[in-house]
Amino acid sequence: MIFMILIYSCNKKIEVYKSQINSEISNITTVEDQKETLQKVYDNSQQIVDEITNLEKNILINRKAIYAMRAKKDSLAISNMYRVEKYLEKFPYPTSDNFNEEETLSIYYAIINDFRKSERIKYFETLNDAYKNGSITKYNYYNYLDGIHYLVLGSFYKYDKNNSIEKMIENMYPIVAKAIDTSN
Repeated sequence: MIFMILIYSCNKKIEVYKSQINSEISNITTVEDQKETLQKVYDNSQQIVDEITNLEKNILINRKAIYAMRAKKDSLAISNMYRVEKYLEKFPYPTSDNFNEEETLSIYYAIINDFRKSERIKYFETLNDAYKNGSITKYNYYNYLDGIHYLVLGSFYKYDKNNSIEKMIENMYPIVAKAIDTSN
């Protein structure tokens, strides 16, 4: 009985935060509102990463706090990913023409920090387009592709120091695209 109450309580909290995020996104009417939302995603992610990094300086003393922060990070990743999902339903991926680096990276960070394979794969074409239009760097895109390669195929892409990163992206893209198609 207590277990059922806990599940019900958690589901209610999830619905409340989804409702809040839906309202937040639906109220975006200007580029400044978009920037504020994207900066919020970036700042939330960066703050918790910084806190974990700081705690890890004394890992033996802060072990329990680190575990708690990592759980908080996972929860935040889900919240940020939902915010990004709703944002991308309404707006295109932000470009460097109108947004600063942190704002353009916020969506990329939300996607790569989400621990759910389905969510990371879902934005394959979105990040490919962001790479092509210069919204994310070749290094970030390579990192994303390599992570998907690992999630779908169980190994990282074979790094070749004789190839440029662009060539490795060119070689890896069809492999990852095919693997995603066959895994769905």
